[in-house]
Amino acid sequence: MKTVKNDNIKTDYIEYADGLRAICSILVVIIHYLLAFVPLGFVGYEYAINPSSVDRSEYYFKYFPYSIITNGNLVLYIFFALISFIVATKFLSNTNTKQAMSGLQKQAAKRYFRLMPPVLASILISYIVFAFGGIFSQEMGTDVNAALGISSNWTLSMYPQNLNLFGAILTGILGIFLPNGNTLYHTVTWCIYIIFIGSYLSYGFLALFGKAKNRCIFYAMFIVIGLYYQPFSVFLIFISGIMAADIIQIRKKSEKKELFGITMIILGFLISIFAPNIWFGGNGNESAVLSLSTLFIICGSSESNFAVRVLSHKFWKPISRLSFALIFTHTIILFSLSAYLFHIFYTKCNLSFPISAILTSIASVPVIVIFAVIFEKYIERPVEKFVNNLSIKLFER
Repeated sequence: MKTVKNDNIKTDYIEYADGLRAICSILVVIIHYLLAFVPLGFVGYEYAINPSSVDRSEYYFKYFPYSIITNGNLVLYIFFALISFIVATKFLSNTNTKQAMSGLQKQAAKRYFRLMPPVLASILISYIVFAFGGIFSQEMGTDVNAALGISSNWTLSMYPQNLNLFGAILTGILGIFLPNGNTLYHTVTWCIYIIFIGSYLSYGFLALFGKAKNRCIFYAMFIVIGLYYQPFSVFLIFISGIMAADIIQIRKKSEKKELFGITMIILGFLISIFAPNIWFGGNGNESAVLSLSTLFIICGSSESNFAVRVLSHKFWKPISRLSFALIFTHTIILFSLSAYLFHIFYTKCNLSFPISAILTSIASVPVIVIFAVIFEKYIERPVEKFVNNLSIKLFER
């Protein structure tokens, strides 16, 4: 970590968080492309078997260990946890309680206005592509199922219907931030509600309990609620991020133990293998297990000097900056350009399935990167700058 000055407050900047965020965003893109082309072993949403005829565990282990990748929810959970982890690190490392609370207030005031414009923009872009007939997920899904002899609906279900411009605008401004928001306009926005509510849960928890000496009691209370109240279970990941920041702050001046850190990282990944729906179904324990995995991985990354060096490398910083853009724009490319190219390669050019998938992926990579760079530069960055300037004028008058 290094100390930087932010909003007139000296806080710890977690350099290795850039590496974690960058790696997670890259893996989200890779996993979605693998799900589109080879959804074998996937037991999540619209999975590739008839639930009434085949046991999920049998199908999962039939393609193990590849199924670990196709069921790779862990990377998205780490991405969620980093949101609360970074906020909590800034808060807990600030010994001036008044300044720490002021920082939380500023972040809470900015959160919706920081999230909404990029989300709205991604939804409008997705709608425009759909309106001009640019979505080819149906063709892609049909081709993949025929080639692999499976009946996966994951790609087929990504074709939106009955959309309109007013609905897209309303969804981007408000609908997607509410429970059960309409994700038909842009499928990846299903997680915006989680990010939005999870952010305010983090602000509230830190404001109420962040400086309490007995805050471990409140950690336990929220964990119990998450285990027994399913709608809250997914938000345990944000509590996990705060706990990781707390543990790291406590151990800040202690000697790092390399073997212990690496062991925690490996154990975190091993625990996540047992988290798919085949084990815990829909009772919320899957989120609890992935939250525990994430806690181990973040704390282990801090404990290991090797992990810190790798994750803090300057290579990751620009990718980390693009992480939001990569996650929220790549599916637009996947179900439009990539799906179209694959259909042409496979059905029109009569190339083999593997060659068609490989050529499509290679051609898609630069487009995904360029699209993300444009999105970050001309949408995210100006919005961030405007909101920060507005915050300064409102809070520092």
